[in-house]
Amino acid sequence: MSPRLNCAQSTRGFHLVVAGIVVLWYGVVYFAVRPLTEAPVIDSWVYQHAVVHFNQTGRIQFPGYTQATPVLQVLYGVAWSRVFGATARSLDISTALLGIVGGLLFYGLARKCGAAAWTSAVGTALLICSPCYLFLSFSFMTEVPFLMTLFASYSASVSRTSSLVGFPLSSLRRDSPIRIKQVEIRHGA
Repeated sequence: MSPRLNCAQSTRGFHLVVAGIVVLWYGVVYFAVRPLTEAPVIDSWVYQHAVVHFNQTGRIQFPGYTQATPVLQVLYGVAWSRVFGATARSLDISTALLGIVGGLLFYGLARKCGAAAWTSAVGTALLICSPCYLFLSFSFMTEVPFLMTLFASYSASVSRTSSLVGFPLSSLRRDSPIRIKQVEIRHGA
């Protein structure tokens, strides 16, 4: 066996170990801490209400005082809720899964940008163990889906954009994250 092939196999094995650790971390947190409740976290009830309203009427509607309009997150929540239900716990689990995917995408993005496997793994560990990222991973808030789509779009941009899959995905960088977490810009009077 050539040394180059052996190195590629060991790197692939390391990637699988990192993926396993990310999934295991979320499993340990879920079973040890029990972060899911039927209570909203910050504004997650507003987005859950928009999902329930869409399921009932077919229209997206946010309360009048809401500044953020995460349309893509609501549509994702609608698709999820039609299979698993529109409870707070169900929508929180959907975001936890996006947190796992975000951690894996972050690791892959770091590798594509030239970081060593260990450096990428440590960076990923810092992300998924961050109190903000971990806490918001178990809520139907916009931050984790925003970061997950941001990592996905940057990863697609770093990939070969000439491929049939890479080029359309790279255009997500400009669009999808903003559809999840829109920020209001106010101009001075």
